[in-house]
Amino acid sequence: MLTVQYYYLLLWYNAAFTIIFLLLMMQQGLPVNRGSFFVSKLLGYGFAVVVHFYLSKYQYIYFRNAGMKLRGIILAAAVADIIVYLLVAITCLP
Repeated sequence: MLTVQYYYLLLWYNAAFTIIFLLLMMQQGLPVNRGSFFVSKLLGYGFAVVVHFYLSKYQYIYFRNAGMKLRGIILAAAVADIIVYLLVAITCLP
């Protein structure tokens, strides 16, 4: 349950950075396919974690007090993000 709460905190950062990286790839002339979308998704998630960690340092105390390790929460949220990517890639991308 805490993973869903953490993923929700990252959702807007993740979406914004993913779209930015997709636009940068399209500007460079790369086609938008499953591979480029996966790369932009990974970069977007990575930058979202970094920005959120920098801006919301005291929010992580909540997760630590709940008895969760931060690496486990970040990894579980990354797995959830990859599952969302797979659902989108299978249904929408060529």
